[in-house]
Amino acid sequence: MARAPGAGTPGALFGPFTLGEEHDPMEHIVTVQDVVTAFADFMEPTAAELDAIEREMPVVLADVDLLDAQIATLDRIPTELDERRIRRARRRALAARVALINRTAAASLPGGAA
Repeated sequence: MARAPGAGTPGALFGPFTLGEEHDPMEHIVTVQDVVTAFADFMEPTAAELDAIEREMPVVLADVDLLDAQIATLDRIPTELDERRIRRARRRALAARVALINRTAAASLPGGAA
């Protein structure tokens, strides 16, 4: 059976490199670190963004508690205690959302009236 021209040599299948040439296989790899950190100076969160994160943190933490309660019951049938824990976590998550909405609404109304 006849072989295709160049079959069996690395250059035939994987590029123009032959076994006789000196080649650095790493020369085409670009460092990702330079690309990631090149814009870091102006991509820091602003004070307003940090304040917004701080305001929303109770909601995030309440959602994490709810997820923890739900994840604990993924591989088993929830007991009555598990169901209570999930209900309490849902109520806390809802209360945190309501408190955030009320704070946001109070801050956006003129004169502080809610």
